[in-house]
Amino acid sequence: MNDPMITDLNIAQLKSIKNLSITSVIAEFDLYSPAKNNSIKDMLAAYRKKSLLDLAYYNFIDLKKSWTKSKMVDTLTEHFTETLTGRLLALDREQSDLLKQFVESDPTIRNEQTRVHQLFFIRVFPAAVKLGLLFPNQKDNKLVIEIPKELPEALNDFNNSENDELNYFIRDLDLALKAGIHLYGILSYSKIVDLYRILHPEMDLSNASLSKIFYYTSTLAIAHSYFQPTVMTIASDRFDSEFHAEMFMEALNHDHKEDYKPSKDELLFYAKHTFDRRSAEYKQLSKILRKITDDYDIAISIIETHLLLGSRMSILMEELSEDDTVVFNSEKEVGKFVQSYIDLQKKIRLWRNAGNTFQDLKKATPYSVLNPHNEQTMLDETPLPSNVIPFSARANNPNKTIQATSKKVGRNEPCPCGSGLKYKKCCGR
Repeated sequence: MNDPMITDLNIAQLKSIKNLSITSVIAEFDLYSPAKNNSIKDMLAAYRKKSLLDLAYYNFIDLKKSWTKSKMVDTLTEHFTETLTGRLLALDREQSDLLKQFVESDPTIRNEQTRVHQLFFIRVFPAAVKLGLLFPNQKDNKLVIEIPKELPEALNDFNNSENDELNYFIRDLDLALKAGIHLYGILSYSKIVDLYRILHPEMDLSNASLSKIFYYTSTLAIAHSYFQPTVMTIASDRFDSEFHAEMFMEALNHDHKEDYKPSKDELLFYAKHTFDRRSAEYKQLSKILRKITDDYDIAISIIETHLLLGSRMSILMEELSEDDTVVFNSEKEVGKFVQSYIDLQKKIRLWRNAGNTFQDLKKATPYSVLNPHNEQTMLDETPLPSNVIPFSARANNPNKTIQATSKKVGRNEPCPCGSGLKYKKCCGR
């Protein structure tokens, strides 16, 4: 019988890792009472009904609020026991190795000073709890992580098994899911089926096949820390929060653009790349950025996200100005940066355009349907839009560094991102 794993960290110390998903998952799935035994069924029985319903929601398992707790536990137990290998296959290699170290009681995993310890709690712990692989319990402000007895055996079989049909299925479904996330930002389960069929056009559309795809899509989404704004949609972890993803999805629903349909080769490319960095325009923007920031990785991640979202320049500049992420030393630098951003935005596949480029949409329709923003405002050829960077300070002091700032938007004004919502309920949340 496996003893529960008691971490060396108290709850306050866990918060210092600065990953909200860690503390939120403890709050959502803290065992209500001690488990009678260390089986999956006994640990599920120690949850409140609300935690059981949340677990079913994340894992695309049909539970009804009207059911007795005993019926909920039996349903989840059957499902989790039958799919244990598949849920382990949904984890990537690093996650699997960290989980195995933890279960085997590698002492380094409990040493709060090691990078391995932090990686476990950031990359594995929240996903493992939502997948029903580990069960958290707070005792005297200490975190106790219960390990079901089925897990060590499953991990051993998993590591010693040959690649089989389930492995190949989950691998290809993962490719379809990642490609969809990187191309569209938010996608429905039906869209995931369409993408999977690009890899496997022979796939039948029986209820059993669809149920299998839907279940393992949710499993992979948990492993990747993707958001689930609704029961049947998955959203990129580039969004700030599930609320942000919901607001963006609401804006997309008003656009009615036809989704871009990738070829098999394109799907495989986007499955492996979070952003298309092949163009000369991207390389030019990257070259300019390296001259105006000391935090290139942070700055380029912010810029890529805003490019995909189709954000206005003022929204991007406001975020880049925080903590001096980007600092311009001359008016010429600003002009080059703005122009390179505009040039790149014309080339890439935007989430707000349903994975299409601006040129795709222009070819499809005789009028501008680029996105909720006005095309002239969004892609103005003028290098320096007048409402982006004020330079009055430079006139008084030519040697003064120019920091990226933007025009402030009133909380009750329409959001500049074009969602149609008030600023306070959208980007100004």
